[in-house]
Amino acid sequence: MTVKLRKFPYPFRGAIAICNDCDLMTRESFQKIHAFLNTAESTEFGDGLGLDIADSVFWYNNNPYEPDQLAYAGLDGKPTRDAGFIRECIEKGRIDCLHAYGDFSHRGGFARKHAETAAEEMEKRGISFRVWLNHGDRHNFQNIAAEYLPSLGDTPEVVMTDGKTYPVWEYHTDITTALGVRYFWNHTLTEILGQDRPLSRTAYYRELAAGSGSGGGLFAALVDKAGSLFPRGSFMSRAAKLTVENSGVPVFGGNDLLIPHVLGDGRPVCRFRRWGHWRTDTSEALGEMLSGENLDTLIRREGYAITYAHFGKRREPAGPLLPDSLVESLKRLKGESENRIWVARTSRLLEYNRAWRAVGGSSVFRAGGKTGDAIHLVYDAGGDPLAGTSPQDETKAAAGLPPVEELAGLTWYFDGDYPPRVIHGDRDADFRENPPDHEGMRSITLTGNYL
Repeated sequence: MTVKLRKFPYPFRGAIAICNDCDLMTRESFQKIHAFLNTAESTEFGDGLGLDIADSVFWYNNNPYEPDQLAYAGLDGKPTRDAGFIRECIEKGRIDCLHAYGDFSHRGGFARKHAETAAEEMEKRGISFRVWLNHGDRHNFQNIAAEYLPSLGDTPEVVMTDGKTYPVWEYHTDITTALGVRYFWNHTLTEILGQDRPLSRTAYYRELAAGSGSGGGLFAALVDKAGSLFPRGSFMSRAAKLTVENSGVPVFGGNDLLIPHVLGDGRPVCRFRRWGHWRTDTSEALGEMLSGENLDTLIRREGYAITYAHFGKRREPAGPLLPDSLVESLKRLKGESENRIWVARTSRLLEYNRAWRAVGGSSVFRAGGKTGDAIHLVYDAGGDPLAGTSPQDETKAAAGLPPVEELAGLTWYFDGDYPPRVIHGDRDADFRENPPDHEGMRSITLTGNYL
């Protein structure tokens, strides 16, 4: 028997998460939108889609221009009237991302004490988050490792010109990571559709040109190609690189979905790539992003996409809560979710990708013997983007094999008469046997439980 790791859970050929920033969302709009997204109920947009699309939440709202946004607590730490509703949504899996510690745009006001108060409430209520999304304008000093905005969330202290060291009032990542946050979005976007697939630098610039409809990407592709004709490090090679960097086109930096990152306080985490553009921050734009052409492209490229989305923002504020174009696109996505595109909440997609890289590729198949053919799950710190960036990082030694529930969805092809066992530690992991997929191959998929 031979076995081979499948890229996505059966029967899918691509994966997408609709990662929504909760800006301008009220309790009423959240309820209406998620009834359509998550349930099979009859809604004002039609029958519910029953998709695994979760949302983000503000813990606090200190934006003077948007006082009605959904938030868990006031700045004094007292839960709002919507706190119970938010807890219910977290329990149901309809909220899985923390949109920073809240909206402090236009006014600021965040301090470490707000993270401490939020953490106390989360621990009391058994609430945890795996995903952090940076938010807003330059007043949000809570942000983490933002490239284009001031951010102090992961900076524990500063050294002044007199040599004295002072604590940073907005530092919080020691608290935040202790709450379970592993994955950070740091305010950068990619216009490339389809992460975690081979992509050369030249192909990147060509796809950028085709996707943006502007000449910038094409210009960068031509300059980059010209520079590659000269020895690396030569004057012409360096001049080409500098020209691309100064062209305003995002410089190629790989195409992995998850990127190992060390915070300013030394903690290893993962950044993740989010697909979109700053001009696509409206509900109408999300409908365009989910076009039939783009979904076909995602399948053809066998890639991942975590979208940059704002259900609460509309080009026409007085227009419908969900524009007709977006409703139709979401219905199209529902159709693709039957057997071609895996639609999963952001945290689930990121956890699966990490498991695929850290366990799936390193697991060992052993044939025959008294116990029969078996796949033995093996953890590989070298393949784990969450294990830090240094061989001396203690996280690598401590991480070990993730719990079986974090490995749900991992899928292997097999060509024998009977499926192999799957061994997690010293126990048999449960799986389901799948019929042949579009390649005509049978497979097994872990359920996330033990037999």
